[in-house]
Amino acid sequence: MSLERLDEAVEKFRTAAVLMPQSPEIHYNLANALRDLGRLNDAVAAYRQALRLKPEHLKAYNNLGNVLREQGKYAEAVETYRAALAIQPDYAQAHQNLGVTFLAQNKADQAIPEFRAALRINPNLVAARASLGKALVEQGQVDEALPILQSARSQGQDNAETQLRLAEQLRKAGRFDEAIACIQTVIEARADFAAAHNNLGLVWFTKQDYPQAIESYRLAIQIKPDFAEAHNNLAIALMIMGDRRAALAALDAALRIKPDFAVAHLNRAVGWLRMGRFKTGWHEFEWRRLCEDYRVTPLPAPFVGRHSYADRCLLLHSEQGLGDTLQFIRYAPLLKQRCGSVILQCQAGLKPLLSRCPGVDRLIVRGTRSRVPRAGALDEPAGDSWDDRGNDPGGGALRLRRRGLDRNLAAAASRLPGFQGWHRLAGQSQVPWR
Repeated sequence: MSLERLDEAVEKFRTAAVLMPQSPEIHYNLANALRDLGRLNDAVAAYRQALRLKPEHLKAYNNLGNVLREQGKYAEAVETYRAALAIQPDYAQAHQNLGVTFLAQNKADQAIPEFRAALRINPNLVAARASLGKALVEQGQVDEALPILQSARSQGQDNAETQLRLAEQLRKAGRFDEAIACIQTVIEARADFAAAHNNLGLVWFTKQDYPQAIESYRLAIQIKPDFAEAHNNLAIALMIMGDRRAALAALDAALRIKPDFAVAHLNRAVGWLRMGRFKTGWHEFEWRRLCEDYRVTPLPAPFVGRHSYADRCLLLHSEQGLGDTLQFIRYAPLLKQRCGSVILQCQAGLKPLLSRCPGVDRLIVRGTRSRVPRAGALDEPAGDSWDDRGNDPGGGALRLRRRGLDRNLAAAASRLPGFQGWHRLAGQSQVPWR
């Protein structure tokens, strides 16, 4: 119906409501017309009036819930659908819509029982079948989702986004052929769907078929030139193939499109570091703090390398794996030259080895609670309490993560600190490391 016809319908229903104010059906139909016009607040008011006049009006409950969900008022929508189900527990459409509302809140575990209930009541409710498949994908229940989604697709309820999510779950499970087939089904229907080509590239990349991945990423970019994520993914594949300059160009393109794209900044930092561009690389590497996989806690009282802190204690944090700790601990003697004392936080397995490291006054095992001296009180045995997340109740020691060493000390490749023999374990101590 055209907007003009809808406007006419609203006026007719309003006139009828004046003449017959006690008719719930007039208010219900008025609400439907207002909803179709996008006048959601007015529609809510009309549905509520219909329900005041007829509290058992199931369709009014259902449609009111739909409008509330569209407005993002999920709690009210859930309450409305449940009111309908309290009157008629076998109301399949209310179960379906309640499930959709849970899905909109990323509550797939609560949505699944509602979709199952809808299908028990009405096995031909195709929308509930497609929604159940989507919810199962969100929960990672791929094997059950596959036949359900295939059935929904055969009934004209194919959802490209759901198919891509299914393919992503298959990729993570290492079921690459099924993931590729799933994505190619989407591409056959929508050849210009850039996200599908990007996701296909991810599958090829995980299979370590980097040329195929590059081809898919480039096709995604050709379809959608401002696809920052595809530029970033292309860069990673190019980096692995050894084409660093092309990779950096792809990352530059991603960051022109999305300047605050933290993962692209981090990947560019890695590229620069591999090329020996340490000054810019370490500075750019600070973007890791905004990347979800890193979850780096901000440190109070940060260390700044150009300053001297002769009266201060430096707490040196480990951040990533054992290899990173062993590589960056070589800076401890340089830090010791600038600080009164250095406390090293490290992984438990490295404590026997690092206890011999020059420049370290004290070791703390990561994951334990210890005491660190207060600022300017190097000899005090009890200071601020610190845990492995870098939290403490007061000012405490200066903090520096091991990944920030090169940036703070402005290292160049020609003068990276070397090891001095302390790192060699002798005798029986070597056995656990083999």
